[in-house]
Amino acid sequence: MAPAGDGLPPEVDPDFYRAGNDDLAHFDDESVIRHFREHGEREGRVASVATRRDGFIAEVIAREQGRLLEVGPLNRPVVTGRNVRYLDMWTFEQMRGRLQSEDGDVRTLPRIHYVGTVDAAPRSFDAAVASRSIGHHPDLIGHLQSVGRVLIDEGRYYLMVPDQRYTGAASLPLANVASVVAANRAGVERHTLETLIKHRALRLPDDPLARWAGHHDPLPFEDRARRVEEAIGEHGRARGYIDAEAWQFTPASFRDLFAMLCRLGLSPFVPVRVWSTPLYADEFCAVLEKQV
Repeated sequence: MAPAGDGLPPEVDPDFYRAGNDDLAHFDDESVIRHFREHGEREGRVASVATRRDGFIAEVIAREQGRLLEVGPLNRPVVTGRNVRYLDMWTFEQMRGRLQSEDGDVRTLPRIHYVGTVDAAPRSFDAAVASRSIGHHPDLIGHLQSVGRVLIDEGRYYLMVPDQRYTGAASLPLANVASVVAANRAGVERHTLETLIKHRALRLPDDPLARWAGHHDPLPFEDRARRVEEAIGEHGRARGYIDAEAWQFTPASFRDLFAMLCRLGLSPFVPVRVWSTPLYADEFCAVLEKQV
């Protein structure tokens, strides 16, 4: 059995970090790593080739040669090729109609091979990929267990995850083990009214630059009131899946929560890499690995 995380770039690569920061040119490896933990991470410095999305895709995901399942690609799939299959909560026709109603680009919509939860997909994928969708599953534990069922032993789940601190969710609480376990035990299959109100009405405007600068100005009172009313009406009318983000993370909270779920036997995955969020970005990259 290969060591967990075998072959993946480190979260902090001393040579890479030194090369991108002239002020660290004469630091030894131990000092470089300590600098990143004490200063660089908070400053958004890039310490690994896989820290940024483009490097993560090119240097990590692209190295997967087996069968890939991308979860929730919408019209922006991360991976393409004959070895890729796509799963989403809507059919191709439903997604096209949704995008057209929002003036979105339908030209990049991929063919959707499986519709619904991950259990709709067959077994024996080598890896799974998801961009900014891991927090959208009402039952996060159930989702992780489903992905585990379709991956081979030691298969990896490659994730690009919004960082709560730098998105419109900066005003919302982070996911915690109590809420995640409670949702799973309650058998939640679609988003609650509370989640929908938070997602539709209580988020801040999406502005990573403002979030990095520490600005967290909420929407005006009347705008929030109108959006709460709309969310209540939407939830009451909905008969199927509602798209909303139920769970928010930072790199540190993600690592802690997902390690805890694995330790409790509630998830088959252990987090083997969680890179930091680079300056002015609003997402981080992570790799989960299925335990045998």
